[in-house]
Amino acid sequence: MIQNYDSNGLVFALHPTAVNEDFSSESYQQAILNILNAQKFHCIPLVNRQIIRDNTNNLKDRAVYKTGGGEVTHIARKPRYTGEQPLEFIPISDITHVENELDLIEGVIQLFSHQENKVCNFIISVGGTPKSPTALFTLRELLLDKTRNELFLRMAKKGIESSDKGLTKCSYLIYTQLTELDQNQNWDEVKNVTSKIISELEKIPKSIAHHNSRKSDLIDSGDFADLKVKDIMTSAACGVEINTENKVLNLAIRILCMANDFDRLVVYYNAKLNPEKVIVKSKQTPAKSITAKTEDSIRSVIKQSNENRSKDFYAIVEPDHNIITGEGPMVWPGFLTIKELRSAKALLSYAATCGMIEFQMIKYMQAHGIQEIPMRFPNRQPKPKPIQEATVGQIVRFLRESKAPGQSFNEIFDVFKNQITIDKLGDFVDIRNGIIHESLIACFGKEIGPEKISIQNLQLIYKIAECLKVYD
Repeated sequence: MIQNYDSNGLVFALHPTAVNEDFSSESYQQAILNILNAQKFHCIPLVNRQIIRDNTNNLKDRAVYKTGGGEVTHIARKPRYTGEQPLEFIPISDITHVENELDLIEGVIQLFSHQENKVCNFIISVGGTPKSPTALFTLRELLLDKTRNELFLRMAKKGIESSDKGLTKCSYLIYTQLTELDQNQNWDEVKNVTSKIISELEKIPKSIAHHNSRKSDLIDSGDFADLKVKDIMTSAACGVEINTENKVLNLAIRILCMANDFDRLVVYYNAKLNPEKVIVKSKQTPAKSITAKTEDSIRSVIKQSNENRSKDFYAIVEPDHNIITGEGPMVWPGFLTIKELRSAKALLSYAATCGMIEFQMIKYMQAHGIQEIPMRFPNRQPKPKPIQEATVGQIVRFLRESKAPGQSFNEIFDVFKNQITIDKLGDFVDIRNGIIHESLIACFGKEIGPEKISIQNLQLIYKIAECLKVYD
């Protein structure tokens, strides 16, 4: 079905009237082109008001949008044919709309079709409703290897079975020469080619597969002990080109952020990603960002943040063309912010690290001959507790109170020297307790507040773990 091959979701821009502009406004057109060029998009839907995606874009799961959002009024696209304007604004009523379950072959036929006395835009909308579609299917999606492979196999198979040399030849042309069709600016020539392709595609029996066949290399590492960036990042980040006049830049930021409820954007300079800068909607100038790769460990990225001594945390994940997502190669950068660092998966990873810190501390205590520690109870005599059953809080209390030779904090935990004090270890106890509880609650979808998990807290956790050689 077509939804296995379409864009799987949408990025929107605001209609000009929503920002007191019109289609003839040079600033508005330049702002749209800025967005298109930064993302290397050919087209973008325009909406009359904000539309918010309800689920995270992981480049695999189908987009879900919150109800009550705006509607698509036009599709803005770059010029395709000789004589067109720098931007063409196509009313959504002129865009063919199809259902998610439509067969791929029929979808391509619709993509190559055109209205009388009009050109082919090579855009169809998919899913949802005509004014509130879920995705688009364009030549970009058609040119992806997975789409061409499916078309080639089905066309070649039918051509061989029916001894239809024309169909067999057409299957080869679709596989090898679609890029040339995409680059052809002569409408008469394009119309002639697409008409022939449609006639061949109509010979192929329809085949509807009612299952989601999207696949992605962006799968969880499954290692809570050493979580990777790709396990929790937002997989596709939008951005703008900053090498332009301020009026155009500010308008591009506004119509992109407002349309999609984005609070941050990546930065491109002369079409090249700058992973050390991020545009934050609430700030006047770009903020400093950390550069990360999909396979980096979360602890290494957090440590890098410590070295930069930044109060805010923004990490831009560089595109990795070796990773194949549900929308083709990972050509867009990803985001890693404090929001992702407070996700349930991340919290469970921190909880696992805290557990290992406790385990290592017990081993250090045992190595110094401490097999039990005293416990206090109201109106009762102190009772010793086996060290292997002690919590990190009980160990810290013992270390604060112990006066016996060889049992002081500095003597037992010389690995902390000049790095972790007994007071910092006491702070860790509170952090550890909070994380254990919050990680379990977060599994039920509860959002964690900023006071619970901060960069400073995470830095302390990983610093303690590093001293105790948890990862050795």
